[in-house]
Amino acid sequence: MKLVMSMTAALLASVLPGAAQAESYPTKPIRLIVPFAVGGLNDVLARVLAPKISEALGQSVIVENRGGAGSNIGTEYVARAEPDGYTLLLSSAALAINPGLYAKLSYDVQRDFIPIIQISKTQMVVMTAKNLPINTVEDLFEFSRTHPGKLNFGSSGTGAPSHLASELFVRTFKLDAVHVPYKGAGPALIALSAGEVQMMVDVLPTALPLHNSGRVKIIAVVSDKRIPALPQIPTLAEAGLKGYDAGSWNGILAPAGTPAPIIEKLSSVFRKIMESDEMRQKFSQLSVEPKATTPEQFKQFIQAETVKWGEVIKAASIRAE
Repeated sequence: MKLVMSMTAALLASVLPGAAQAESYPTKPIRLIVPFAVGGLNDVLARVLAPKISEALGQSVIVENRGGAGSNIGTEYVARAEPDGYTLLLSSAALAINPGLYAKLSYDVQRDFIPIIQISKTQMVVMTAKNLPINTVEDLFEFSRTHPGKLNFGSSGTGAPSHLASELFVRTFKLDAVHVPYKGAGPALIALSAGEVQMMVDVLPTALPLHNSGRVKIIAVVSDKRIPALPQIPTLAEAGLKGYDAGSWNGILAPAGTPAPIIEKLSSVFRKIMESDEMRQKFSQLSVEPKATTPEQFKQFIQAETVKWGEVIKAASIRAE
């Protein structure tokens, strides 16, 4: 009997502090770490979210950019942060890509983080140079067949989401194409608009302004339905092409060891924010699909993405530069 009472007391001692901590949490500002430079989509989403999180939790939310090394600097920083709910990571698809891309990481995605919520999915599009007679994916495949060795695809860098998405596209549909990496999305898109490369797969927010200005041609969207911003552009599925799925995404995670009651509180607050009409409208204006997953759903999603991109990286023998 004494043993049972002792075990019960020990259990309560371990649970109650966490519950009490969550009850009063937060009592000071929260830092939302973005492992990319200021101005990109990840940064923009963080700054759209921060005021609403602050309003819901009653504390300031400070967006802090810690870019570099393909997002690894900021990601490692959060992995080593105090697991108290005051340092969170707003990450992207790089979180699932980097374990396969880098020979050695200073953190482990599965071990060092607790997923809280996936907040977005960003559709990708297939683009071609404006000076080519390619207006459909069928035209693209025909060009690949009739111009062996002449089809090049650009990307924002080796191992970047645009590289892996393009690589997966080329491999899925067995195109004869060569990768040409650039130092960033801007130079890659400039090269595409100038005809230095013939095709590219990249995220919609980056591609849409260039398509609308006539500098590149979007010939297909990677989605299960047409995109409102491009109602005239077919999906790959409509073109009869299946078996290809690529897209970027964003989500919020905490360091491993963060008390479960705090994770539950953050999950509930974030989901209410992401399910609001206001936030859905703001994300849609950025050409981003809003999401509001549970921690378990986000965890499973990251695991599946890590496996998928790991296979692409291994098959293409890609390593970070």
